[in-house]
Amino acid sequence: MDASAIKKIEGLEGVENYSTLDLGEGNSGIIHHEDTRIDDLERFQKQPNRIKADVKMPSIRALIQYINKFKGDSTCIFAASNRDGVEASLDYHSKDNPSWCDHNASVDLELCKDWQALLHLGKLELSQSRFVAELKDYAADVVGMTGARFLEILSEIKGVKTSELTQKTGNFSLEKAVKMSAGVKSAKGDLPEEFSFKVRIYEASEALYEQRCRLEVLCDGENVEFKLKLVRPHLTEEQAYNDILADIQKGTGVDVYGYTPEEE
Repeated sequence: MDASAIKKIEGLEGVENYSTLDLGEGNSGIIHHEDTRIDDLERFQKQPNRIKADVKMPSIRALIQYINKFKGDSTCIFAASNRDGVEASLDYHSKDNPSWCDHNASVDLELCKDWQALLHLGKLELSQSRFVAELKDYAADVVGMTGARFLEILSEIKGVKTSELTQKTGNFSLEKAVKMSAGVKSAKGDLPEEFSFKVRIYEASEALYEQRCRLEVLCDGENVEFKLKLVRPHLTEEQAYNDILADIQKGTGVDVYGYTPEEE
């Protein structure tokens, strides 16, 4: 602590009966004799002794850029167990030197609104007209055919007789017979057993993923309803998150704890 800092301290209102302390790492402090309160005097220096910051990044690209600017030999990057973010500690502990880990950068990974809407749609049982209307927002993202063709096929699927439905399930509020895409006929052509939509999974990433789907036509004896069956969507989320970790590790050259490379 230099003489100018001492003068600033002595000029502070109410600062009397104190002693200066060496707080280590170039930090000084004062201890008040009356209440043994300690004040860190780093703020009186021309610059801080180390970076203290918790920075939130808006995207994966921004996080990579920030890490590359400030990374050091002890920098570590950590995946989140629930896949909702990634955090980097720029000044993490080294083997022989513990650290306060005051300099951190992270990105929150919120699920993309389109992906959330598609997951919600997969929980609904809708009339044919409502089903087609709901899928209009996704028709342009269908893989292997035009959106117009996809909607045309869905619109022209005719009513299915209960006697034609052979697969039984008890997973719904009423026991319903189910016919999958492979057996659904349309006046405009048959729907493939599986079809896919390209969709973003995370707001912070521009990457698109193909989510496989099937059409279920459900009948409880009188009413026919349509349901979009997403095929193992949790695996799509896992793939998207793992790809983000791979991009960060590749882009920074820093190992990401929690990232599992795919076997070649």
